[in-house]
Amino acid sequence: MRLSELDVGPLVGHTTGSTVRIWGRTAGANQRLAVRIGLATGTGGVAWQDSKVVPTWPAFDRTGVAEFQALTPGMVYTYQAAAADGNSAVHPDDPAWSTLGVPAEQLPRTCTFPAVGEPAVTRFVLGSCNHEPIHKPAPDSLFGALHALATQNRHLEYLVHQTEKPALHAMYVLMKQRKIHPDFLLMTGDQVYADHPPFRILAPGH
Repeated sequence: MRLSELDVGPLVGHTTGSTVRIWGRTAGANQRLAVRIGLATGTGGVAWQDSKVVPTWPAFDRTGVAEFQALTPGMVYTYQAAAADGNSAVHPDDPAWSTLGVPAEQLPRTCTFPAVGEPAVTRFVLGSCNHEPIHKPAPDSLFGALHALATQNRHLEYLVHQTEKPALHAMYVLMKQRKIHPDFLLMTGDQVYADHPPFRILAPGH
């Protein structure tokens, strides 16, 4: 089995206390998505636990989704994804993974949610093209609703960072520096444009 870099991804999708979905896009039309997941060890390595090879679909622009189940709630997992040539399975410790040349400390990580009913603080980053002053949002706006929710709920932390740099880049830098630790990101706004007809056929002012 030959493994190569993905064209886009990997990205973490729907996550629960015991499941994680990993999304990726391959460059080749006949390639499949291979993903492995495990726990970091105290010696700088990773104890790989499971791996999956799933189809990528031309109708969805050569993307695929691998779902891992029976994971431990509230646990940080390391994962790695690649494009796979062929239809056979890839063991999580297969030597083919090492050909990608990514050190263990540079591999992406994700965290499962706490167990249902277990008290925990949830932190998230919200990205939106809504040009609104997020430090003083209108009460009836999306940001205003989230700000009020975070104020009233001690288990919710609403992260806001003021900077001259583009907001999403600033959040990326802060996460890279481990200064903020969000559990997930909500990227909102673009779906509205995707649902619209082409802008060239809209009347002026609409």
